[in-house]
Amino acid sequence: MEWLERLRIAYNNREFLLHNCYESIDNLVNRIGEDKIDIECKGENFFLYDKNILYYFIRDFSNVDIKRGCYIYLINYHNKYFSKHENFLFCHKAILLNIFQQMELENVNEKCKQFDFIKQTYIDEIEEVYYFFIKYFPITVGEFISYDEFKSKYENLLIYKEDDRIKGALLYSSLKNYALINHLAVDRNLKCNNVAYALVNHFFKNNQDKNFYRLFVDIKNEHAIKFYKRLNFDFNNIQYRLYKIN
Repeated sequence: MEWLERLRIAYNNREFLLHNCYESIDNLVNRIGEDKIDIECKGENFFLYDKNILYYFIRDFSNVDIKRGCYIYLINYHNKYFSKHENFLFCHKAILLNIFQQMELENVNEKCKQFDFIKQTYIDEIEEVYYFFIKYFPITVGEFISYDEFKSKYENLLIYKEDDRIKGALLYSSLKNYALINHLAVDRNLKCNNVAYALVNHFFKNNQDKNFYRLFVDIKNEHAIKFYKRLNFDFNNIQYRLYKIN
């Protein structure tokens, strides 16, 4: 517990030169106490492993020992922020896997259409949806989200079925004043040609009380970018960069 208190105090006093913590430090500390996160202390540095994701807190650049095979993500809107972290990460053989740009749509009483073929997920369909998403998102679902954690999100899952099989799905998060599309995937060559549009419409419908709708899109995925722009989403300045330590 001494390590946890040292981490909390140093974080609150802004003593770290670098860190990639984007949630409450108290939440992280609580999850460590529940054995959901492994913690390593190297001198004045702290390394928190949440499954395959690493949160680092660096005060001494000469005392760094990062496990191979873990993933690191950075979120910010300023190139100087990324440059500072990238210099550190590349010294430790980090490879940049993807850059995702945030897109945003203000809710100005969006008119939502009803599509009877879009359904809320039933609990007994969760496993099929989970492996459907892993097919499209092998890292951000397959590596980052356990089945039990995914199962707890079933109320925020929308699906499309064809021939009694999952062929499209959308997972979202509802936050205080905005809703976020976490993952959206649709198979090709379906009987309905507007499944992705219908899924997003139901996402709007389920979150009509929010001020904004947001998502991250791979900057190389031109098809997805065009799709969201047709729905009037536009880019803001926030990026999500995903790395792996080899």
